[in-house]
Amino acid sequence: MSVTEPSSPTAGGDDSRDLQREALRLLVELSNESAAVETQIEQRRAAALADAKKRHGKTVAATEQQRDGAHEQARRRYDEEAARISAEAERQLEALRDQDQTSRSRITDDMDSADAQTKHALQQASWLAESVYEGAMVQVQKEAKAGRELLEQRQATIAGIERQAVELLTRYGQRIPPDADADAQAGPSVPPERANETYEQNISVAQQQLATLQGLAVPKLFTGIRAYLVAALVFIGAVALTQFAISGGIPTGEAELRATRIDWRAMGIAAGAAGAFIALGGLALWFIAKRQVRETFVPLRSALAASRLAAQHHHDIGAAQREQTAARATKRRDQELAAATEKIAPVKSRNARKRASAIQTAREHHSSSIAKVEAQRRSARATLEQWRKDTLGDADRAYSQQMTVEAKRHETEISAAQRRYADERATLERSWNDGLRRIEKPIAGSDGSNGQPHDWDDPAWRRWVPPDRFATAVRFGELGVDLKQVTDQVPQQLALPKHFSVPAARTFPKHASLLIHTNHAGRAQAIRTLQMVMARLLTSLPAGRVRFTIIDPVGLGQNFAGFMHLADHDEALVGGRIWTEADQIDQRLANLTEHMETVIQKYLRNEFATIDEYNEQAGELAEPYRFLVVADFPVGFQGEAFRRLNSIASTGAKCGVYTLVARDTRQPLPSGTHLDELEAHSLNLVRHGDHFMWRDDVFKRFPLTLDAPPAEQFLTSILDVVGRRAKEAKRVEVSFDTIAPPDDKFWTGSTAEDVSVPIGRMGATRLQSMKLGRGVAQHVLMAGKTGSGKSTLMHAIITNLAMWYSPDEIELYLVDFKKGVEFKTYGVHQLPHARAIAVESDREFGLSVLQRIDAELGRRGTLFRKAGVQDLASYRKSPGAQVMPRTLLVIDEFQEFFSEDDRLSQDAGLLLDRLVRQ
Repeated sequence: MSVTEPSSPTAGGDDSRDLQREALRLLVELSNESAAVETQIEQRRAAALADAKKRHGKTVAATEQQRDGAHEQARRRYDEEAARISAEAERQLEALRDQDQTSRSRITDDMDSADAQTKHALQQASWLAESVYEGAMVQVQKEAKAGRELLEQRQATIAGIERQAVELLTRYGQRIPPDADADAQAGPSVPPERANETYEQNISVAQQQLATLQGLAVPKLFTGIRAYLVAALVFIGAVALTQFAISGGIPTGEAELRATRIDWRAMGIAAGAAGAFIALGGLALWFIAKRQVRETFVPLRSALAASRLAAQHHHDIGAAQREQTAARATKRRDQELAAATEKIAPVKSRNARKRASAIQTAREHHSSSIAKVEAQRRSARATLEQWRKDTLGDADRAYSQQMTVEAKRHETEISAAQRRYADERATLERSWNDGLRRIEKPIAGSDGSNGQPHDWDDPAWRRWVPPDRFATAVRFGELGVDLKQVTDQVPQQLALPKHFSVPAARTFPKHASLLIHTNHAGRAQAIRTLQMVMARLLTSLPAGRVRFTIIDPVGLGQNFAGFMHLADHDEALVGGRIWTEADQIDQRLANLTEHMETVIQKYLRNEFATIDEYNEQAGELAEPYRFLVVADFPVGFQGEAFRRLNSIASTGAKCGVYTLVARDTRQPLPSGTHLDELEAHSLNLVRHGDHFMWRDDVFKRFPLTLDAPPAEQFLTSILDVVGRRAKEAKRVEVSFDTIAPPDDKFWTGSTAEDVSVPIGRMGATRLQSMKLGRGVAQHVLMAGKTGSGKSTLMHAIITNLAMWYSPDEIELYLVDFKKGVEFKTYGVHQLPHARAIAVESDREFGLSVLQRIDAELGRRGTLFRKAGVQDLASYRKSPGAQVMPRTLLVIDEFQEFFSEDDRLSQDAGLLLDRLVRQ
């Protein structure tokens, strides 16, 4: 009997359906043939072996018992001797290990003691140098504190004298004389050695002048009401004298007093004269007072200025001396530490060599000793092994001689029957096993479970996470297979699968479309099947790699409302909504055909045959698969929609676009339309009586049981997991190795013409580069919200530039206004391209960087004019050109330049404008 060898499935599992069909057909044929052959083989074998077994059994049993006894005795002796050899060798090895450990410990102790002495000597020298240094620095700090306190005391004294002088001038009613030349009043520069003496002299002069100012008599007249009292007394005296002169003397009696008359006219003249006298006298005294104050206050102020200058000079001299003392102490400490280290280094090196030499000698001695023991053990085991071999050989030869006679007799009797039986049985079992493998392979390899339970109620779903790999098949039900219903000729002694089920699955991605033909009775089950298939797709494909366009013109979206939970995470997963109107349906089909055109023209081109090949190369940029889900077709379809649907069905698989359609067979198709393409490129399920049948030559003979959709609560929880993981999957991370140069390309780039650096992937096989230095592409502005990756992109640009170009090709100025440590690593690792690295910069430092680059711009302009060139590429080719890399300024949070409306922001704006334009 011969059985045809099954063909192998193609890559990706696209031919699993054909393999299932072939397996079921072969199973029926295999059962019929195997049953007939099995009966014949067993009958012949039973007759041939029955007699031979009785006679041969007795002889063989006796001979084997004799041989086994000899073998057992040899094994016992072999085991005892082998154990003795191993024990002796282990005892010797243990002694060698102890000896080696003792030797190594002694060497380690000796060397550790020598190292400790060396380390102690170095520590003593270091401690002595540090102690001297610390003592000197403590003295310097004490002197610095005393100097500051003396300066503060002297400044307070000067301020007190100055304050008293100003208060006196205010009390006198005098203004502070103008300071014509403060530097001149302060006097000539003070020699260092006389700074303290000069301060004492000038503070003494200032105190004397303050005392003089306090004792001035004329200015005191103008304090308080003194001036008014003097003027009143003078006025009264002048009037009295006038009256006295007019009356001829002082009246002596009452009669004279009454006779005396006041001459008011004379009194008026006297009062005017007195007023004029008082005014002229007061004015004269005022000028005298002003001159006295100026002559006293100006020397006082000069003395104070000289005192202040001398005090500060004395303090500065002390500070300079203390700095010199500290520098000498530091230098002395460093010299002593260096001398100690230099003295100890040869000793440490000598100790290390002695340690290594001693350890090596001990190791060599230990290795040679172990080798000797092992050689002795191998020799003893070889001798023992040879004895065992000889002994067992003798026993086997005796057994062979005894069995030869029996074997010849027995062989003559049954050899023909046994060979015939063995060959026939082997052929039968091989044919049977091959046939079973044909049916088992599609079950195990393309069952559509993708490592997940197919029962939605299975507790394993509680631990479910979206898969990382694409499925090769998507299960939608199972086919019942019972050989006894197919044929009544089945083998009786072979391992017969009495009844089993074959998973019904759509191969993915090549044959992933589904078309269900149903009448009104099967409509509800057809809708549930679409729901189930959608749930299978979401749980079988990586999150975010499947998107649905749902059309439900009769149910108005109710049939698939549960799947709209995906829109809570990403509307693209379900197309935003469920579409019901004819114009909406036509637009959705147009969008899908337009997407297919984009895939063919932008992604596939002539490089890839299908979107699956493209996705294998694209990795994290893989294009999602799209499924058009239609309920109650052809309701809502009209005109151009049928053509687009056929186009999607025929070409969609190539572009990753598939259809899941439930057709209402009660609805006639419009005139001139057909479903040939849709049916030809879909798996067709047809309503037959009260159940669905798989339209296929083989599968239609086996009852089909469609899987049920998951419960609403379970579906909601699964959709929440898929939605969240799909949202996370939208975040594409590209490995830096993708854009970094290979080892042999480091520092091989040239910036003579432009600067080009890869910053990411574009499609499956190309890289996206940032190019500067040509035309108007000279500058880059990166904007985005917090956390959008601006700083990460800057790090990728900086690092990749430093790997592609040498420091002679590009130089970097890095300024960070972010108050963080974005650019700190480039300073820590001393990036050779960096000319300036500013971490936690203030605006003033940022402005200084702009000024430096502006100065470099001017310098290069001068060099270009001398060389008679217009650009960097031409300059590099000119004779005697200097090394001139391109300059790249990178500013994080550059808007900090303009955080305040001040002169700095104006200067920064002008510099940035000039740099951008020139």
